[in-house]
Amino acid sequence: MLVTDQCPCIQSVNKLATDYDQDGFVYVALLANHTGNDTLWVFQSTDGGHTWIKDWETWIYGSDLDIISYDMRIQKETANPFIYLAVVYVHANDTTCTFRRVNLDQSVSEWHYFTDHADIKHVELDITDEANPHIYLVYSYPSSSFYYLSRQSSADGGANWTSGTVTSGQKEATGFDLCAGPDDQAYLFWHDGTDDDLSVARYINYFTSVGGFQYLNNVSDLYYDVYIASARHNSYPTNYVVAVYQDGLNNSTSTRSWEIVSSDGGQNFSAPSHFLVGDNHAIHPFVACTRCGTSDQFVGYVTQRWSGEDSVMAGYKSSQSAGWSNLGYKNDHRATGETSPQGNYILTGLGGGMYLIYREFGSNNIWYDRASYTSAVEEITSPVVNVHTGFNQMMFTLNFPSETTGKLMIFDLTGRNVNTIYQGKFNEGENSFRWDYLNDDISSGTYIMLLTTPEHSYSHKFSILN
Repeated sequence: MLVTDQCPCIQSVNKLATDYDQDGFVYVALLANHTGNDTLWVFQSTDGGHTWIKDWETWIYGSDLDIISYDMRIQKETANPFIYLAVVYVHANDTTCTFRRVNLDQSVSEWHYFTDHADIKHVELDITDEANPHIYLVYSYPSSSFYYLSRQSSADGGANWTSGTVTSGQKEATGFDLCAGPDDQAYLFWHDGTDDDLSVARYINYFTSVGGFQYLNNVSDLYYDVYIASARHNSYPTNYVVAVYQDGLNNSTSTRSWEIVSSDGGQNFSAPSHFLVGDNHAIHPFVACTRCGTSDQFVGYVTQRWSGEDSVMAGYKSSQSAGWSNLGYKNDHRATGETSPQGNYILTGLGGGMYLIYREFGSNNIWYDRASYTSAVEEITSPVVNVHTGFNQMMFTLNFPSETTGKLMIFDLTGRNVNTIYQGKFNEGENSFRWDYLNDDISSGTYIMLLTTPEHSYSHKFSILN
């Protein structure tokens, strides 16, 4: 389903961030209005992706705000969870890395500024699953030859922070990732520019002490889109750790995506193997593991490049030690090859299995797909309206709790705006709009109705049968 058409693709950022809470509600953080006064919006869906609420404008400046990196997580085990955000931004020619936590009802909003270093470039964030989680944050800043990675941690849900030691020799400003593991374990996956090695560091005592390092030798020196995920239900050292990476530029036909796996909590890793699509041109690998459940199940996504378009391959592990299964190409919408799709596997609340957030090629719209527990075929396909031969008009009836402004639009599944039915003021109560779709030369098929207001974004899929 369509999440939003209001967050343009920014070539210098190209970032999505998503998570879910204990009820299975899905959240997406998206950068919008990238014209020198950026805003970071958080969207929430409480019904499995059918409708989306845009209700948390989480980064606001009057002017001159340029967001260059961000990440997001959602607090677990609470009815009013915190949204945790880490953002690197430029304001008044100063670069700042900031952490913010704001809960759903916005009764609490707190900030922490990391001021130890200037010219910060990129940030990654992860949290544990406790109600008052440990939070791990890593940001990069330049050294004379490469980049440093500064590790920060909070033991009380972001109220107070401890600065850890610095990892040196990161090859690029980006190209690193971190994840929380079980117990007090945490993992950092980065590109060591000194020896051109991919490296995995295991930390203990909640990011304060090094537990061990693993280096991958004899691999290419161009690494992009590195991601790492650990099982959390299985305790160390029985937890599996999966790391994925891309070994070349997006447009190079020789570029491949790879995975390495540890079955002993990150003490040892397997040799690299092709990730999900074999020995084919593949970019933007991503891996994640379930949260808040009683088992560890991994999901993986990778974008395979074809001669005419890109397709996102999805994979699923029913347990941490299982092989990848339920492989399938995401259907309906062509993915944008410059943005890494993300998702996870939901075990709590609404459930629903795998979900995927991605940016569509051409339109730059943000889409949500969900697959069932036993199939990689998109689950959200049921029409909500049927129109039969001889009836060429549709009626949309919308109810609003108060007066507002907005826009009502129709899209086809390529992301093309078929018709803007209405733009302007909506009255409190019932509002009805009629659409004569034959005037728009509409053929039989599936379409998306999108309603956007300053407060919300709703989308519904329906079918037309001529």
